[in-house]
Amino acid sequence: MNIFRHLVRSLFPDQRQHLPSQSSQGPLRLFRCPLCGQPQLLQCPGFGRHSPASTPARHGDSAHCSQCGVHLTQVYCSICGQVTYLTPEILDDPLGSKQTSHEHALQQIALFSEIYKRTHKVTSKATFGLADESVVTELKEILADCKRLLQELAPRYPACNPETVRYRIADLTSWIGYAYESLGNSQEAVKYLEQAALSGQDRKEFAGIQSGGSAIYAGCG
Repeated sequence: MNIFRHLVRSLFPDQRQHLPSQSSQGPLRLFRCPLCGQPQLLQCPGFGRHSPASTPARHGDSAHCSQCGVHLTQVYCSICGQVTYLTPEILDDPLGSKQTSHEHALQQIALFSEIYKRTHKVTSKATFGLADESVVTELKEILADCKRLLQELAPRYPACNPETVRYRIADLTSWIGYAYESLGNSQEAVKYLEQAALSGQDRKEFAGIQSGGSAIYAGCG
C-alpha cells in the first residue's frame, strides 16, 4: 500500500497545494497518455538522424528535439496507440497531474490491486476442481467490482489502464463459465464463455493498434 501511495502521489500532486505552471523552457522527460493513463519516457525517434533518445525539450508553447532540432507536434503512446498533440495545455502538465485527485487515484489503484488478489485466490479453487456455488458467487462479486471500477475511471488520465481492466473483466467472465461447467450447468457455462469470447475479440482488435515498448515517441506531424 505504501508503494501505491508513493507512486500515485508522485503522479497526482495534492490539489490543495499550489501547482506552478511547467517552465516554458526545459527538457520533457516523462509523458502520461491521456487515454490509458500510463506514464512513459518521452523520446524523439530520431527521424533518421540519431537513435531514439530522451531529447525532447519545451521551447515556449512548442517542443523540439534538442539533438536533431526537429519541431515536435505530437506523441504516440506505445501502450494504446493514442496520438496526443503537444498543445500548450499538454506541455504545461505532461503528466496530467492537475486533472486528477491523488487520493481518488490511490483508491482506484488499490481497488484494482485487491481485485487481482481476490481473483487469484478464488480461481485457484476452480483450477483444482474445488468450484462450487460459493466460488461462482464470489467470482460474480469480483466481476461486478471490476465493471464498477471501469465505469468510474476518468475519461482522461485514468488511474488504471482501461484496457487492462477490460482484460480482467473478460478473464473473470471466462472463469465463471468454467466454474459453471464444472458444476454441470452447461447453459450458464456457454453464456459466460460466449461473453468472454466476445470481449476477447474486442481486445484483439484494440491490440492491433498497439506498437509495444516502454517509451512514447514524439512526431513532427
